[in-house]
Parts: sequence; structure tokens; C-alpha cells
Amino acid sequence: TWLQGYARGMGALEPGANDAARRLGIAPAASVLELSRLRTLDGVPVCVDVSVVVLGKVPHLAQVDMTDRSLYEVIEELSDARIERSSYTVRADACGQPLADLLNISPGSPILVGEELTYLTDGAPILAGTMSYRADAYRFQADLCRRA
Repeated sequence: TWLQGYARGMGALEPGANDAARRLGIAPAASVLELSRLRTLDGVPVCVDVSVVVLGKVPHLAQVDMTDRSLYEVIEELSDARIERSSYTVRADACGQPLADLLNISPGSPILVGEELTYLTDGAPILAGTMSYRADAYRFQADLCRRA
């Protein structure tokens, strides 16, 4: 179910989701929560954001109304764990039919895909996310610094 907001699914990862299990370092049958969000700007869909969270670390997450809430803040509120860092990769791709329907663009249109893996202070991964952005709505900008 896709909503302009949050849709939730709880249980084990679906077949074919072994990449998320591998990235999170969990068994494919481990209990997870999948949050799927359609993000809009002025009513125009610009991003499909799918986050898979390890429920063993945040067992009460499924009971939280995530409307207008920060996932990172909720994870920290519900557990003793703290988020330390996130590894983020951006790549270009062509939009497939299901995403094109959600983003209101033509199949094959360019999209930016951001993949994140978020870690707790103990080094354990807590969240694997994939954000698919309309290429005409986003620009990636970064400041790169040298270490002293």
C-alpha cells in the first residue's frame, strides 16, 4: 500500500529482499519493519522512500504513528541505542513502471537512487533504505574536505 505519507509492513523480508538482509547483516527470516513513503513537494510526488528497520533493536516501532515523524528520532526514543552514522550512495538509473506510476513520470525517465545503511554507536546496522528521486526535482551537492 502506498500513501502520501507512510505505509507499513511488518514481518520477515520478502523473497528477493536478500540484498537488504545482507546489507543489514541479518537472516532473511529476521523480523523487520518496512516503511514506504511517497514524499511530495507542493503536492507533486518527488521521492519514493523505502526503509527496512531491524525490529529486534526497536520492537515497538510498529506501534508508532510515523506521520510527520523523523525515523531516526523515533528509533532513538524507543531504544537505548543511538544512531552514529549513515553510509550513503547515489547513482543514476532509469525508472521502472511501478516507480514511474508513483512519481507521475514516464517509464524509463531518469531517476536518482540513494541507498543508505545506517549504523548505531555499537557499529550494528539498524536501517537499510532506498530513496528513488525524480531527476528533475533533485540536485546532489556535497562539500568534500581533506583530513589534516
